[in-house]
Amino acid sequence: MSQPQYSAPMAMPQKSKGFPWLLFGCGCLFAIVALVVVLSITAYVLVKDVVETYSEPAPKDIPVSTATPEEFQAVDARIKTFVAAVKQGTPVGPLVLTGDDINAVIANDPEWAPMKGRLHVTIEGDKMTAETSIPLDAIGFSGRYFNGAVTLSSRMENGKLHIHIESAEMNGKAAPEQVMGAWRAQNLADEMNNNPDIRPALEAMESIEVKDSTVIFTPKKKL
Repeated sequence: MSQPQYSAPMAMPQKSKGFPWLLFGCGCLFAIVALVVVLSITAYVLVKDVVETYSEPAPKDIPVSTATPEEFQAVDARIKTFVAAVKQGTPVGPLVLTGDDINAVIANDPEWAPMKGRLHVTIEGDKMTAETSIPLDAIGFSGRYFNGAVTLSSRMENGKLHIHIESAEMNGKAAPEQVMGAWRAQNLADEMNNNPDIRPALEAMESIEVKDSTVIFTPKKKL
């Protein structure tokens, strides 16, 4: 089977005030999950009965963060302080974000408005799981929804970010193993690694890892 081509079904946040939000806003680990909405379709040859098997006729209720405005502002301030320090070359400690932090951003940051009620993140140990419910209108299946969950792993290696799908569930069914094999082999961060706008931010990181039920962004120490 030829390598499928993926396209995002909706506009995703790209930058925040001129800086790659996909990196420092944690989008690098879960915004790409929006692309998974089409993986079950394109990777399986766009056959109607397959679409009906792995999608549903109604959206699924996705949890929305109940963080207060003050709690969101505290998370947002930590992210912005970290981003500013890295941009300016000022020493700063790691940025540590929990699943609750990320969900607060999804629910309250205007740049993430398209994903509010459509994406919820859970972090357990070294794995991040994104629960999502996204319409398939953009790929020609009006009235059908991708309701599922995708578990991701992340690591930095030789200055490159690696994000891989570990497991996926669609409409309550595990993704077919022949499809999962291809997904596990694909680095979802390849486009970011090759993006000249994002490369400097990646190169400023010593590591980006999912560990101890958090996402940890560790900048390189300045000599």
